[in-house]
Amino acid sequence: MKFNININPKDRPNECGEFLRDEFFKEEYETYLGKKYRKTGCYNIFELAEDVIELPDEPIDNEYPEDGVYNVSKKNIEDKTIIMKYYWDGDGQLEFHFPDGSMLVNTDCKKDYVWEYYDEQPIDW
Repeated sequence: MKFNININPKDRPNECGEFLRDEFFKEEYETYLGKKYRKTGCYNIFELAEDVIELPDEPIDNEYPEDGVYNVSKKNIEDKTIIMKYYWDGDGQLEFHFPDGSMLVNTDCKKDYVWEYYDEQPIDW
């Protein structure tokens, strides 16, 4: 059974970011010291959940396309289309873009407590 949880990304960015990470990446587990842990999406698992739709990659920086690309996908959650973008270069950046233009960003995907909320996408320098 799955429950929907109402989490405001502005007030609780870490909880919302981790909820969305779990929604977008496949559910897989590993055992460490006798305890079962869910693998962390965009860190030790990159396979998407079955209900996530892959979209075309996007350049990280339009002026310097050689810098790499975002892997982009989308998922409908409670009748809203959420866009996920991530790139991995040894460290990962994971973003969730909301229909109103706001977004959540995690610039270090191995951590679950560094999520930042933005009312709108920051300016690309």
